[in-house]
Amino acid sequence: PTAQDRVNVARLVIYLRRMFNQLARPYVFEPNDTVTRNEIKQAADSLLYLVTETVATGRRKHLTEKTFKPIKNGQMFVIAGTTGSLAALKQLGYRTFDTVIDTSYDSETDNTLRWLALRKTIQQLQNNLPDIYQQCQADIEFNQKLFCANKAARLNSLHQKLINAHS
Repeated sequence: PTAQDRVNVARLVIYLRRMFNQLARPYVFEPNDTVTRNEIKQAADSLLYLVTETVATGRRKHLTEKTFKPIKNGQMFVIAGTTGSLAALKQLGYRTFDTVIDTSYDSETDNTLRWLALRKTIQQLQNNLPDIYQQCQADIEFNQKLFCANKAARLNSLHQKLINAHS
């Protein structure tokens, strides 16, 4: 073995630490129980999260905790939901990876055609998912930070209201 061989291992360890820190960040204040550990393991095992929203037909934009789970966990995602689900996320400030993957399925109004377009997008992703994931890394981190920042702001606001109510 040469010093060059160890450099690659060191880079891999640094990379894995960075990825695990990003993945575990939202769980810092969660209980150390089986549910939390299973959520972290599930997130670590997946490069792409297929969000299957409760409502996937009709005109109403319907985003639930299912959509925000991969954002919290620092994962790339596609959404099987109503027309405009990704557009609704963009309005909230989130990035939807449209610079890297084909998200045109989100604007399709015909339910069957939207599902077929989503299937095509997923098939295209399968060909080179690890590289595509790397290209989306900045957006993944941005989304996770935005989610955590919004959560912190809401908690701080609630905390302030509680303090004011007891003053």
